[in-house]
Amino acid sequence: MDPGRRLQRAGSGVKAFSNYHTGRLALLEAKQNGHDMPILLNDRHKVSEAPSSCVALVSGGTIATPSLTSDILPGVTRATVVELAAELGIPVAEREVDRTELYMAEELFLMGTGAEILPVVVVDGLPVGTAPPARSRGSCGRPTPPWSGEPRSAEP
Repeated sequence: MDPGRRLQRAGSGVKAFSNYHTGRLALLEAKQNGHDMPILLNDRHKVSEAPSSCVALVSGGTIATPSLTSDILPGVTRATVVELAAELGIPVAEREVDRTELYMAEELFLMGTGAEILPVVVVDGLPVGTAPPARSRGSCGRPTPPWSGEPRSAEP
């Protein structure tokens, strides 16, 4: 995504057209540049979300996802993943995520009602992790549910 354009919310956490418009523009730009999906940054240059999806990464056996204060729209799928991870004993950190963490992640995935759980295997042309994508082995080494989507490339 153009480093000069940042995610800016109209209102606070309200799902309205104005909150999806920036994501739509970023999606068009990403596709024009040969990527499947953009990952948006907030005004603090931290990872926010993808259009219609939340972002999470796995590092050191912990799932990290941008906190609700990172200019994300709260998502049902994100909340479910956080809850299920806790039930399975997988540590979850809801915090600010730096763009560089995407490049160093063991796994990276998008999660949303439409996207379900969607592995990201390339960011800015760089492969994510050294193992096969989450589609075949699951986050934190657990089997992937049959409802997860196809691996994607992304551009922050």
